[in-house]
Amino acid sequence: PNNRQFKGFPSNVTRWNTFIYPVDKLTVSFTYLYYPNWYSPKNQRVEGNHLANLGFNYKFLDNLEGYI
Repeated sequence: PNNRQFKGFPSNVTRWNTFIYPVDKLTVSFTYLYYPNWYSPKNQRVEGNHLANLGFNYKFLDNLEGYI
């Protein structure tokens, strides 16, 4: 049929990334992602979801950092 959309990935994904200004040697980051319901290549409905990530980056030395 005409106008068929590729069904391998969700459409209309919303993403928000925030990096908070470093305090001394620590940087805090936050990432949020939302994707609505969509249909897989096998025409099965996949539920939308919210994903969030909180990260901490600490600079021990000029050339050594740790990230959690």
